[in-house]
Amino acid sequence: MNNIWKIYMLSLISFLVGTSQFVISGILDQVAASVGVSVSAAGQLITVFALANAIGTPIFMVGTAKMDRRNQLLLALAIIFLGIVSTLALPGFEFLIVSRIILGIGTGIFVVTSYSTAANLALPGRQAGAMSNIALGYSVSLVLGVPIGRVIASAYDWKVIFGGIGIFAVLGFIAVAKTIPPMKSEAPIPLGKQLVMLKNPKILFALCVSLFVFTGYSVVNTYIAPLLTSTISI
Repeated sequence: MNNIWKIYMLSLISFLVGTSQFVISGILDQVAASVGVSVSAAGQLITVFALANAIGTPIFMVGTAKMDRRNQLLLALAIIFLGIVSTLALPGFEFLIVSRIILGIGTGIFVVTSYSTAANLALPGRQAGAMSNIALGYSVSLVLGVPIGRVIASAYDWKVIFGGIGIFAVLGFIAVAKTIPPMKSEAPIPLGKQLVMLKNPKILFALCVSLFVFTGYSVVNTYIAPLLTSTISI
């Protein structure tokens, strides 16, 4: 298989992985009703996902730095599948919180590893384009995955969405195992050295800007479904 198609394959899997993250905002009211909590309480499902993604991903990346990238991708997909199974099988809001934490870690590992894998698969001078394909797949999951998920949840049940993602996660696992060649990862950078970079005012400023941008976006996006449905009903 030509490497460009391997990059497109990773982009497609990134779309599915991103959908597992973003789709919850489009069905938050239905999830809340199914587990017997308020919509505001259900919003914590998005919070714990984000925290697990932000905190767990760098820890896992350091811990698995000696693994080749293909195995890291497989590990990520296995963790995502575990999160999907627990979402479907375990009852109650507390277990759903745990499932979102598992999914947050798996998603973070997959996306980070996909960027570096795509760059290595690309031809010299085209690494940026390969990485942008991964970003495109992940971003499209917000644009298309969320409304598609809402339609499916309205017609059937919100768990059907995660069941479908779980099936595609297995197919993605098989595809990665068969097509992505072993690739050595770079030497791990200790978390201490990464944190030292925060002393650089420019880096700190850029991170703060990103924090405020995504905070402003997430505040509205998290409760967009109940907001729109209540507006329409009025």
